[in-house]
Parts: sequence; structure tokens; C-alpha cells
Amino acid sequence: MSKTSHAMIQRAIAQRAQMEGQPILLQAVTKAYADGMIELAYAEGLITDAEHDDYRKRLAAIGNRQAVPHG
Repeated sequence: MSKTSHAMIQRAIAQRAQMEGQPILLQAVTKAYADGMIELAYAEGLITDAEHDDYRKRLAAIGNRQAVPHG
């Protein structure tokens, strides 16, 4: 598998995680970017089915964590 693809996806997911507390538009853009990186790598055969599922779960977990009210 492509080291570059993995690095780019991991960076996109990390950026999404850092968006907590930021304007909703920034959160949406970083999520769309991470979604796109995952799907593009998968479509091009650069990541496996299992890796695709793992990245999708990680991204969903970030969204779920940020959706829970704090306090």
C-alpha cells in the first residue's frame, strides 16, 4: 500500500480532530477533505478494504465525539 496515501489520510483525519470548537463551516470542510482522501485512495486501490473501514471508523468516532455536548 502507498505510504503517501496513508500519510495524507492520517493528516486529514488529524486535521478534522483539531476542529473541535471551530466554526461549523471549517469542521465541514475538513470532514469533506478527509472523506475525499479516504475514498480516493480506496477507489485507486491504494488502501485495502480493512484499511478503508478503519479510516471510516476513525473519522466517524471524531464526529461522534464532537457531537456530544461538553459540560
